[in-house]
Amino acid sequence: MSKMRETATRIVLLAMLLAATLSGCKSSKKAVATTVSEEKKSCKELVETLVEGAFRYETLTARLNLSLELSGKEVSSRVDMKLVRDSALQLSVQPFLGVEMFRIELSTDSVKIIDRLNKRYLVEGYTHFLDQLQGPNYSTFQSLFTNHLFLLGKTSVNSSDHHRFKLTRTGSQAELTAKGPHETQTIFGVEGETTLRSAQITHEATSYALTWHYDDFQPVGEQVFPMFMRADVTKGKENLGGMTLRYARIRVNEPIRWDSSIPTKYTRVTMDEILRMIKLLN
Repeated sequence: MSKMRETATRIVLLAMLLAATLSGCKSSKKAVATTVSEEKKSCKELVETLVEGAFRYETLTARLNLSLELSGKEVSSRVDMKLVRDSALQLSVQPFLGVEMFRIELSTDSVKIIDRLNKRYLVEGYTHFLDQLQGPNYSTFQSLFTNHLFLLGKTSVNSSDHHRFKLTRTGSQAELTAKGPHETQTIFGVEGETTLRSAQITHEATSYALTWHYDDFQPVGEQVFPMFMRADVTKGKENLGGMTLRYARIRVNEPIRWDSSIPTKYTRVTMDEILRMIKLLN
């Protein structure tokens, strides 16, 4: 396998391992300062603030740089992201000269990967693909990518869900904790009584955790969006891998051209085959 082929293959395989195993950086000088409130909100007020102040969009497109780390190895690629709210999220991985090598698509009922380099594809329903995850669904991933509050097992969160959260404080920092299905829970870190700065999903029985951090909040129209995101997967104290997202361009509520077609000559593969290929690369 050539160096180019191996690097491109690692990008998609490491990305899939990040999802399958769960079953910073200094802010820019131009970053928008988060609002600090002297008044400590109640749990109900804090949830209402986060829900009502969440980034608003119906469609979202972005160009970003994605870096993945696993077993001491790191690969990076340009990625074009398309997101239709409550419908589907698509990542076009373009490691070389803007040429798409892989396409990863999450919809409300399935996961699809198109490997153009090796002319193969994967389509799995969430029942199989997220069997290891024990709680997260499409809405979870949509929320993680857009800095939204979420509840495991639910497709949306509104202000009336405040009773599902427990509020704790340490100094100026606030945390919202919510129990999920199958021994899962989420912990959200809140800064300045207004800004969601982290989200962590944990699974008590297996000690797996996914931690997602947000930084470098920048203006996008009349709103602000975290242009830097960092995700890490751990098992106990062991770090299994990480992912860094650096957004370069974001557009909201513009028409999106969506293509989910799979060439007829591509070969279908399974998630087990993907995981075996990851082991061979390591």
